[in-house]
Amino acid sequence: MPPAMAALPPLNLHGALPPARLAAGETRLLASCNAVLVAHGAAPLAHGAELLLGEHPLLCTWPELDHYGRGGPGPWLGPNLPVGGGIAPDWPAGDGPRVFVYWPLGGEEQGACLAALLRQGCRVLCYSPALAAGKAPPLADPALRYARAPVALEEVFEDCALFVGQSGEGSVTRALLAGVPLLLMPHSAESFMLARRVRQLGAGINVAETAAPRDWDGMVGALLGQPRYRAAARDFAARYADFRPREQARMLAERFEALAAS
Repeated sequence: MPPAMAALPPLNLHGALPPARLAAGETRLLASCNAVLVAHGAAPLAHGAELLLGEHPLLCTWPELDHYGRGGPGPWLGPNLPVGGGIAPDWPAGDGPRVFVYWPLGGEEQGACLAALLRQGCRVLCYSPALAAGKAPPLADPALRYARAPVALEEVFEDCALFVGQSGEGSVTRALLAGVPLLLMPHSAESFMLARRVRQLGAGINVAETAAPRDWDGMVGALLGQPRYRAAARDFAARYADFRPREQARMLAERFEALAAS
């Protein structure tokens, strides 16, 4: 959902785009759309963003996690989070810091990341649908356990030192609401933008913004050893301690019912 009353912002992942290029793209977009709208007797658009906002836009996020960093008063309704579900976390035995890893998709760097976590003395619980379905795991170690099914996120983050994931909204938000720092390996433009916001928040590291070859030990060591990452995550959690996903879902349902009845 882009900012209203403005040209479409760029999805620039690495550096800024020339303003003239952005303006030319907006001009071409509006010329094409408005030609169709006028031909059908509809009012033309003033901004490309109007294509995506609809008549009743609902901004289901918070300013810190907004992809575009627009700030302002909102209204910020908070993210749509599923409630409940998943098996109880079954952590490996030992005394090292607990790290939860969630990889919905595959990736070439997963083995290197897991190896770094183990070298740092972590006890790792990892869930990956592919591994749960029978794919061979990249590593085997007594301090590394692979979950057989999705894990209950609310439970896993109750006693967790670090979250490693691919920057999906649900898992990222759950970790932040629990005050857990994050090591994020985004797999798409949208997940990159969210990981960048977490990095700007100071609560984690966006691996995609680091240089190759990756310093996995350095990143894991920083997230576990430098208090500033956990402090930023806990500050976020304190700001939204009153957020209740069930109440947000109920509020949205009431809005939908009111629209349907009008």
